[in-house]
Amino acid sequence: MNRNEIVQQQNEPETFGFKPDENVQQVTIRQLEQSIRVEGKHGRVLQTRPVQSWNVMAHILGLLTQANVNHTMEHVYVQKRNSFPMINDADKQLGYSRENCPINKWMFDKIVASFLIPNIGNDLVGGRIGMSFDENGIQIAFGMNVHVCSNFAIMGGQIMSTFKRGSNEPLSWQSVEIQLKDWVNNLDQNMKIEMDLMNKMIDTKIDDPAIIDRVIGGLYKRAIDQAYGSKALAPFDTAGMSNFTQNVLKASGGYTKDHVFDQEIGIRNVWDLYNYGTQVIKPGMVDIAEIQNSCFLFADHLFNEFEIIRN
Repeated sequence: MNRNEIVQQQNEPETFGFKPDENVQQVTIRQLEQSIRVEGKHGRVLQTRPVQSWNVMAHILGLLTQANVNHTMEHVYVQKRNSFPMINDADKQLGYSRENCPINKWMFDKIVASFLIPNIGNDLVGGRIGMSFDENGIQIAFGMNVHVCSNFAIMGGQIMSTFKRGSNEPLSWQSVEIQLKDWVNNLDQNMKIEMDLMNKMIDTKIDDPAIIDRVIGGLYKRAIDQAYGSKALAPFDTAGMSNFTQNVLKASGGYTKDHVFDQEIGIRNVWDLYNYGTQVIKPGMVDIAEIQNSCFLFADHLFNEFEIIRN
């Protein structure tokens, strides 16, 4: 191989693709930077997405670095049905497809990223910043990461969006930047609020199976109302409720053969119930753009159901 061939090979973009059975794929910031920009017609800047996904991630990383906050960028996911290879007939003749295509021919319209902050909280929990980027706009959340779980959950009410979310009005990207900087500069205080909520959930015991049945019933009602009624946002859609209920049933080790609740195993308190729910709110099981909203709405539902007061 001569020098020109080596240079040409080094300049060739890497390939990317989804296997037939894959709903999501992990990517890197570098891959996203090589992908096609998300823009409006004729290259216009989108009001709810005035910056690209990789710029948002770089901004979060920059703020954490400037504040000397120890952090790790954990995962970046793109979703298959919202990722599009922009290929023409000539590209198809070269064999390019959704399974194998240069990264610079892809446009990713739905992305979620997670940043871990390990040195706040305690041995059980730490901090997490989550970001989603989709057709609605940009959303960023700060909350609690649970070390003992591999879910993608962020608990808490600290969430902001460049688009209308339920009764919450949209924020400009400039306002999001300001609030995000304030979050980063007050991480310890914000985490104290999260840990206070966690402790209240742990202290709220569940000693009767009927309580869990009541929670599932209320969540199912909200899922049906979201699908066929008022369209109000719910923690889970109908498919998500099936997954959640199955997950709770798998915790049947918490019951003896006589259906007597065992306090030592299974779902013992509201914190346990929350974590059984968030185990099914993860990429590949739900729409990745709904992860942060679902975790927040689920926590909020439990706070209301069990009369846990936010500070």
